Amino acid sequence: MIIGFTSTTFRHLPAEEICELGAAAHADWIEWSDLHVPSPGIAADIAGRCDALGIAGRSLGSYYRVGTQDGAHWENLCETASALGAGLIRVWLGERGSARTGEGEYEKLLEDAGGMIQTAANYGLTVAAEAHPNTYNDSLPTSLRFLRDIDSPIFCTYFQSLYLDMTADLERLEQTYPYVRAAHVSFSEVRRNQRFRKKEDGCVERIVHALREKDFGGPVLLEFCERGSAEAFACDMARLREIGNWGLGGLL
Repeated sequence: MIIGFTSTTFRHLPAEEICELGAAAHADWIEWSDLHVPSPGIAADIAGRCDALGIAGRSLGSYYRVGTQDGAHWENLCETASALGAGLIRVWLGERGSARTGEGEYEKLLEDAGGMIQTAANYGLTVAAEAHPNTYNDSLPTSLRFLRDIDSPIFCTYFQSLYLDMTADLERLEQTYPYVRAAHVSFSEVRRNQRFRKKEDGCVERIVHALREKDFGGPVLLEFCERGSAEAFACDMARLREIGNWGLGGLL
């Protein structure tokens, strides 16, 4: 299983230090935020550092919101992803949650995504929408609707849980799996999101196990850690790799 992390885990650290932390944790992949990698020139430098440290997998975690129709910005992001050596670029699907997205705005999302796909294809990139609150990709029905309507092999989705209803989340993974290109997981988010709610045991373990059962070939990416500390990061990465290597048995 491909195990990595997002550079936003260390939002305030320089990219060079993030590379070193990734290498020390034996990361296979880093999803680089466009905050850390704002231009093709910087991306090329980071790609060289990653190659030298043996971190072969890279993607660009952009904050481009589908529907903004900013072609110049999107072109720059695609150039940056290409210079990074990435084959995957993350986006946010729209500027509001699905319940607040009207039909006119939905059509605008489809229109912008269609143009984005054409540009991404020129750079050999796959586009994937993060499964994030306050975007159109915030529920199973709306995720499937958009993916089926856009109907492109290079517009896909991430999988991500809020760790509040694992039954629903695992059903979402099951139904969207043909479109899933990467997964975000977070031990610290489990603790935070369940602090005042009924606890669900082994959330990350259950997600990773479900992905393993499907022989998932994309990256499973750690997002955030307690206090953003290097020590917590190292522990979480080791735990995630253990789960990825051995699955569910004995870990709950």
